[in-house]
Amino acid sequence: MTTRAEKMFRGKVLSVCNSIVRRTPKDTGRLQGNWQASINTPKSGEVDQTRFDISAVQQTYTQLSNGDTAYFVNNLPYASKIERGSSKQAPLGMMRISVLEASD
Repeated sequence: MTTRAEKMFRGKVLSVCNSIVRRTPKDTGRLQGNWQASINTPKSGEVDQTRFDISAVQQTYTQLSNGDTAYFVNNLPYASKIERGSSKQAPLGMMRISVLEASD
C-alpha cells in the first residue's frame, strides 16, 4: 500500500526531473535523451536516444518507497561540463538549480 509520504516523495522527484530536463540544452537532443532514472543504484553507461522519455522515468519511480534513493543521472562525458555552466543555454547548470528550487 502506498503511503501519502511516498506519493509526495514521488511527486517531488518527478517534478525535479522535469525541471532538469527542461533546463538541459537541446542542440542535438542527445544530452536530453541521456537522462536515466533508477532506484538505490545509479545507472551507468549511455543510452542511444535523442528524446527524453518521461514515461520511463515515471514507471521507474512508481517503485519508490520510503527510505529509497532516487537517482537521475546523465553519463555523457560532457554533461558535467554543461552542469558547471559551459553552455549559454544553461549557464546555471541543469541539475543544481533544479534541486535548489525544489528545496525552497
